[in-house]
Amino acid sequence: YTIAAAPDITPPATITNLAVSSRASNSITLTWTSPGDDGAVGLAMSYDLRRSNAIINDGNWAGATLVTGEPAPQAAGTSQSMMISGLASGTTYYFALKTSDEIPNISALSNVVSGTTDSPDTTAPAAVTNLTAGSATGSSITLTWTASGDDGVIGTAASYDVRYSTSQITEANWAGASQVAGESVPQVSGTSQTMIVGSLLTNTTYFFALKISDEALNISGVSNSPSAMTITILDTTKPVISGVQSSGAYYTGATVAWTTDEPATAQVDYGVSAGYGNSTILNASLQTSHSENVTNVNPATSYHYRVRSKDAAGNEAVSGDYTFVTASTQSGGGGGGTLPYGNGAFLKSPDNTIYLIDNSQKRRIISADAFDSCKYNWASVVSVEQSVIDQYVNGADFNGCTTEIILVKTANDSAVYQISKGTKRHLPSIEAFNSYGYAWSGIQTITQAQLDAYPRTELIKTDQDPKTYHFSTTRVRRWLASSAIFDGYGYQWDKLVIINDTEMAVYPDCRVIKTVTSPDVYMLSNNKRKITSIDAYNTLGYRWEDIDIVSQLEMDFYTTGEPYSI
Repeated sequence: YTIAAAPDITPPATITNLAVSSRASNSITLTWTSPGDDGAVGLAMSYDLRRSNAIINDGNWAGATLVTGEPAPQAAGTSQSMMISGLASGTTYYFALKTSDEIPNISALSNVVSGTTDSPDTTAPAAVTNLTAGSATGSSITLTWTASGDDGVIGTAASYDVRYSTSQITEANWAGASQVAGESVPQVSGTSQTMIVGSLLTNTTYFFALKISDEALNISGVSNSPSAMTITILDTTKPVISGVQSSGAYYTGATVAWTTDEPATAQVDYGVSAGYGNSTILNASLQTSHSENVTNVNPATSYHYRVRSKDAAGNEAVSGDYTFVTASTQSGGGGGGTLPYGNGAFLKSPDNTIYLIDNSQKRRIISADAFDSCKYNWASVVSVEQSVIDQYVNGADFNGCTTEIILVKTANDSAVYQISKGTKRHLPSIEAFNSYGYAWSGIQTITQAQLDAYPRTELIKTDQDPKTYHFSTTRVRRWLASSAIFDGYGYQWDKLVIINDTEMAVYPDCRVIKTVTSPDVYMLSNNKRKITSIDAYNTLGYRWEDIDIVSQLEMDFYTTGEPYSI
């Protein structure tokens, strides 16, 4: 016969050394020594830790608040700990625990300990008073300062907000200064810190200032505002001219096109000999793709021409000699010689619409500005009957010669930027690039200094959606809900960049905002909800750099909803 094993009726030993080891404004950390499975021997199964605002005993144990996330028991005699978070600040809590084995046999109630959370942190870090702007290059300036503390000049703060402007920065104009990305992490109070601010314009004086935040989002006053000037980098390199060609040589003119390796002006010298003697009007717009029209020349004549381009530093490049031959008759450019006017002719219909004849098609010139952008000669426009216009197949509307969008990258980085409205925007993906129908061969390689000279795109919208968005340095979009908000930031409508739906879908909406004058952080949905604590903020999964700084006008636009807490 088999003798049955005796049942396990021995509970784990009672914990007698539960203690408070540390505390903060919203948390308390406890320590204890693990008991065993049977008394003080073996490995127990689980802990049941509870808290209350009153002393805990066997009589009120069932009513005490369960604490979740207790650690698993370790071998008997092991030191264990747990931080209980989500507590109210400035409040006394009592704690006790019991231990269970696998049966479960449950230990007696441990000793009861109490701890009081710290009062709310309302002390801001001290303002930095020794910010210095020192070593400069053509596009960067080095800043140094001494770290202040978390509370005044004590401890370690949580984050810096460094800004720059071309005028001295004060509390009054702080919101309008440009924010620097990638600020240094605060070090312990009294530590010397350094940061290099890049992407600056050459030969320009900049002022700098910073503020400091602690973990409770208390913000210091603005620091002193030193200044420094970036150095002048002398550009002595001429543009490189390539791809020179003439096209559409017609009865009284021709179109000459070429490219340069950097933005530059455009002009064509031309004449019946290599001595030239004539020039087109200088196109002072700095572009990399050029197209100029040579007009008022004789038919059936060979002309010499060369092109010239000058960069922003005044370095001028001149091409070699080329030739084109004008058509002998006005009908020379049509299909099989049957059309009355050849390619490059300008025809005005009876309703005063002007067309460019291009590839035997008529292209409607959308405006006088489009005509002038190509430096065309109004004297070359011929008035004709509608029956003449009707002989040509419709082509695409002609929008002018100015290239508004340029694709660029640097030699050492694969990131592709779209230059539009004088601002740069990193195209976020290959899918976004392809959605515009761009060709990789159309990307121009420029220097880092040239790229840095363009400010980043701050305003975006799609063609079909009336909403205008602020585009942040962290590539998050924030809807500007009214024209008053837009105007309040001093934005300009001519800097608004139109993007397509594919790219817009890449950018997430802004979810957290605050003003510069208050430490309060709000979560955006259909309204604004104040986030009541750091622990509550952390549960949302946001980073501190995800917070958008908004004006009081924009903050007041949103109705106030229920606070968010845990």
